[in-house]
Amino acid sequence: PPSAATWTTSSSRAARGLPSAAITALGLFAAARLAGLLVLAGTARATGGHPVALLARSWDSNWYLGIAAHGYGRTLHFHPTVVHSDLAFFPLYPALVRAVTTLTPLTGGSAGLLVSWTAAAAAACGMYTIGARLHGRAVGTTLVLLWGLLPHSVVLSMAYTEPVLTAFAAWSLYAVLDGRWLWAGSLAALAGLSRPNGFAVAAAVLVAAAHEIWRSRGRAAPG
Repeated sequence: PPSAATWTTSSSRAARGLPSAAITALGLFAAARLAGLLVLAGTARATGGHPVALLARSWDSNWYLGIAAHGYGRTLHFHPTVVHSDLAFFPLYPALVRAVTTLTPLTGGSAGLLVSWTAAAAAACGMYTIGARLHGRAVGTTLVLLWGLLPHSVVLSMAYTEPVLTAFAAWSLYAVLDGRWLWAGSLAALAGLSRPNGFAVAAAVLVAAAHEIWRSRGRAAPG
């Protein structure tokens, strides 16, 4: 495995080229998502829909925006055995949307998009930083661009929780690489408050921390 000196050298190299290279990666990511938005807008227009409504108020977005506006407590009964409840949705994203609507004149849908797009940018920066630290700036840039081009990346442009989860997950894992365990644990906890699969981030941080403790005890043990 890479030594501490290797990590330090890699980190310093990534840090020196971070501003310009990270901006390039973020620009490519934005271009990829803008192309996706144009396709989505064209599809919405062709089917008689409104692009903003499609992005801000589709499927699960309505549940999250409802929680942000009114809190939990909504339940829909579609069938005696089919019940949908807003308790299935995690609280961090609605709380962020609520904060934005409280502090700004934005409506729920616009606030949801602002939170998602900001989180997507933060996630892209985190992914770039991890890739650049481990394998160089070209890999970091490619990683971000591919993430922005994936078919499922359409949710990164919608009022969904995936960008928030990914942002906290990426920076939590970077904190692990940097040995900042308090940051890693805190960000992992926030990832867990975003979506249920955020608990996988917490598990990864716990495993990494346990491994580091085991290595430290091995180094401290007498010859």
